[in-house]
Amino acid sequence: MMFKNLLNYFRIETQELNDIILNADKFILSVLWLHLPFVSFVATYPYGTWKEGLLASTMICLIGTVSYLTSRGTLGHRILSGLLLLSYSVVLITVQFGRIEMHFHVFGALPLLILYRDWRVLPPAALLIAFHHAAFNYCQINNIDMFGFPLVVFNYGNGWDIVLLHAFFVVFETTALIYYAETLRKQHLFVCNVNRNLESLVAERTQSLTQEKEKIEAYNKSLDLVAMTELTDANGIILSVNKNFEEVSGYTQEELVGKDHSILKSDYHPPIFFKNMWKKIKAGDVWRGEIKNLTKDGKEFWVETAIAPLKNSQGEISHFMAIRFDITNKKENEATILKQQEQIVSQAKLSSLGEMAGNIAHEINNPLTVINGTVFTMRRMIEKDMLNSDRFEEALEDITKTVSRITKIVSGLRNVSRDASSESLDICSIDDILDDVLPLCSEKLKNNDVDLQVIINENLKEREIHLNRVQMSQVLLNLISNSFDEIEAKQFPERWIKVEASFEANKLFLKVTDSGQGIPEDIQAKIFQPFFTTKDFGKGTGLGLSLCHNIIKRHNGQFKVDNTSPYTCFVIELPLKAEADLASETEKAI
Repeated sequence: MMFKNLLNYFRIETQELNDIILNADKFILSVLWLHLPFVSFVATYPYGTWKEGLLASTMICLIGTVSYLTSRGTLGHRILSGLLLLSYSVVLITVQFGRIEMHFHVFGALPLLILYRDWRVLPPAALLIAFHHAAFNYCQINNIDMFGFPLVVFNYGNGWDIVLLHAFFVVFETTALIYYAETLRKQHLFVCNVNRNLESLVAERTQSLTQEKEKIEAYNKSLDLVAMTELTDANGIILSVNKNFEEVSGYTQEELVGKDHSILKSDYHPPIFFKNMWKKIKAGDVWRGEIKNLTKDGKEFWVETAIAPLKNSQGEISHFMAIRFDITNKKENEATILKQQEQIVSQAKLSSLGEMAGNIAHEINNPLTVINGTVFTMRRMIEKDMLNSDRFEEALEDITKTVSRITKIVSGLRNVSRDASSESLDICSIDDILDDVLPLCSEKLKNNDVDLQVIINENLKEREIHLNRVQMSQVLLNLISNSFDEIEAKQFPERWIKVEASFEANKLFLKVTDSGQGIPEDIQAKIFQPFFTTKDFGKGTGLGLSLCHNIIKRHNGQFKVDNTSPYTCFVIELPLKAEADLASETEKAI
């Protein structure tokens, strides 16, 4: 494993240094060939050794060239190139018979080898010089020649002391060169590693930015399909709009740029509307709202708008970006639905009046029967001359009471049935409300065996309360009617309705409880919604509780279901303050 890791290390090293090594191989080969004319003629001709120099130089160049062509970039070629370069030192020393100046070639050739950034090239080259000096010094001492050619190291003498001194300088230089070669190699690898990491980071960042750019472009394309976008300066002057803005408004970008947004103004919104908008966005906040505009040809269109301030590097607002969605169809649909709701409410009121008229017919029928019977009796008594003053007074009193009862029923009907949405608060008592409501329903409840209980707290009976009497009477009548309908539909064994009123902590509490079994929680969340009903089809509009809820809300009160009661119980809580006002006295109850 260690050997494999070592091989991987050198393989990585070779990959990192590959370009440097190949360039060094080419350079060293060039140096070898540049030596050829110098060694063959310039340095050897005066000594008559040019033939030997030419032969040796030619062999060195040929060997170097063959190795370069077959194995450049390898460690073997690098070592061989180093040996061939230092072989020129041997040749120069030999062909000039040990001239001292030729030894300088050794110290000039060795530094060239650090171009490889590989210290392994230097020791073999230094060993070649050491071997040459030792061998030739031995031959010089013992007068040994080669085919009559003297083998000399130093022309001024010989001896091992001179050889060792020269070897010391070679070893010193080689050691220094090995250190610098390794240092250069590590520095280069470090730089390569840093570059590789930087390239990786740059590649990752570039990829990330590319992906973000693609996302933004995709988002912008999607936004252009559904939204109107607009960029303005800090003063609201339009700088650019997208294609969708042009299509919806009817203006081209050239017609809009340089103008402010008032070019689309419809005069639908009051000046305070835009004043508040500018106040918000200039404060650095995002403004959201719906705006009615005009197209170039004068057609109205609605947009749901979000305007966001854009800040420069100093934190100052420099631009505004507005994104608008065309909601014209939505507003038209809302208007249609509202109109339909108004029609349904109107029909529901007519239906309620019809139902109320039927109930009143029952309420008035009994008193009329009493009057009719009394008149019939009096007529018979007159015919038989049996009518005396006592009987006459008694009959008149019965008729007067019965007419008074009918008057109360009609008065209650008039109070409960009129539209009081535009009326202000009244000063009344809880008895006034009961007087409006009870005559309209007591006879129906009695005829259907439904017991009506009314419990008024003593501290409330004489207290004046401030509310809309007609609307509160409508609420109470609606709740009693709902309770009756539920009792009739479910045929509960117990048949009763209880109305309780009390005063606590400056608040009026009005409870309407019936013998029903309560309202499921999943239904409670829906019962105050318009048009929601649990009654059979055709027996309810689903507007009763919604109307009640809106009326109580406009009185700043609360209308809720009492979940603590085992029966069906609605609770109304109203503040009893003279200054309590309606949320909007000009709005309809729905």
